Amino acid sequence: MVRIEIRYDGELACRAVHGPSGTTISTDAPVDNQGRGLSFSPTDLVATALGTCMATIMGIVARRHDWRIEGMHVQVDKEMTGELPRRIARLACVVEGPSGLPASAVTALSAMAMVGVARTLAEAMADDPVPTQLYGFTRMGHFELTRARRGATLAATRYRLPWSAWSSTHPPPPRRSG
Repeated sequence: MVRIEIRYDGELACRAVHGPSGTTISTDAPVDNQGRGLSFSPTDLVATALGTCMATIMGIVARRHDWRIEGMHVQVDKEMTGELPRRIARLACVVEGPSGLPASAVTALSAMAMVGVARTLAEAMADDPVPTQLYGFTRMGHFELTRARRGATLAATRYRLPWSAWSSTHPPPPRRSG
């Protein structure tokens, strides 16, 4: 497990610290989304994770086969949706490898580029018939992401309330003592 500590600094900017190394990165909302655009946006980091994961996995394969790929260049173009809530609509990647690699190396490296983050993102960005919604912050400062319900809520099940008696507009049931 790797822990990343994130601090909200205000003005739509955050600072993240990588637990094992102590390395710090900053994010800032883009200008077209109420930010100052002074650093990577959170969705820029998703695109960065994709490109660096591809390069790293290809580097692992190249090292195993003694292929030299230093100087390889990965370009990731990120497109956002126009409607709210904004989300990543498309990530287009172009990999330019060094010249002189054998055809077998190019084939192997190309296949490996689509594992790791690339596969995870492809699955996550597939059309989801059940949208996820942000409902708000809890009293402890956590936010609740919820998917559309297909049955009774946990609270309704726990307190044995009929499904019709529970909706997001009703207050939560009283806490049980003991």
